[in-house]
Amino acid sequence: MTLELIYTSAPRGLRAGASGYCTVAQTRGMREDLVAALERRSLFTHEPKGDSPIYYSYRILSLAGTNWRVLSRAKDAGLDFTGRRHYLVHHLVLETSEELTGWQPAEILLGWGGWRD
Repeated sequence: MTLELIYTSAPRGLRAGASGYCTVAQTRGMREDLVAALERRSLFTHEPKGDSPIYYSYRILSLAGTNWRVLSRAKDAGLDFTGRRHYLVHHLVLETSEELTGWQPAEILLGWGGWRD
């Protein structure tokens, strides 16, 4: 089963009391250690001048005996609710035991139409 997590700046996150940069959407039932690990990896650096590129990454993440394939896309998201520049990171997560059904990670990163902006 593919899991998803979206991390960005928002007035209110999913967790009680969360605001600013936080998780705003995730697949129901995600392990808390997985959510925390994805949040720690949800970083983005804006370019000082001009448009920032879209960053893609693929990694294997090991947590408590489970290996996860993590495909991530990070991009500039304009101005947030406070008027400052912010970013959005969207993670797709699969257990490494799951097949990618003939797809390579790079094909998914560049070709999947479900990335959120």
